[in-house]
Amino acid sequence: VETNSALSGVVCYSCNALGNVANLVMCSMCGKHHHGACIGNSLQPGLRAGWQCAECRICQLCRQCEDTNRMLVCDSCDKAYHPYCVKPAMSSVPKVGWKCKRCRLCSDCGARTPGGGLSSRWHSNYTVCDSCYQQRNKGFSCPVCHKAYRAAALREMVRCSQCQ
Repeated sequence: VETNSALSGVVCYSCNALGNVANLVMCSMCGKHHHGACIGNSLQPGLRAGWQCAECRICQLCRQCEDTNRMLVCDSCDKAYHPYCVKPAMSSVPKVGWKCKRCRLCSDCGARTPGGGLSSRWHSNYTVCDSCYQQRNKGFSCPVCHKAYRAAALREMVRCSQCQ
């Protein structure tokens, strides 16, 4: 079977190895291709659009490239933001993971905000909203998958409907 050399002969800028274009991520600014493993990210196909390599990265809010060494980089989509551009502004870059507003999603209930209160915050690297976190701490979670549930009457649940 003959393969299309244009698709299979793309060179990864990071490691100089040949690869299939379908398995590489292309920077939308400079056009250089990279293996996901070479850049420490395995972007899903839908998140590849508009991806920028570390050399070309700009803030997604102000569209400026200064202070690139102080950028917040989303763990999910790999897009960058200045800490002072996000709302609320952050004084520093977190030492652990961070997710942008577009990628924050509670894995238990699907919420896109941490909660309604001023003290509400995200937990577990922006994957659990405050309400679900509180429910988990009270023991209202599936013993198999650990997703929170709201019904106090189901405290002795064997498995949630998704785990059955």
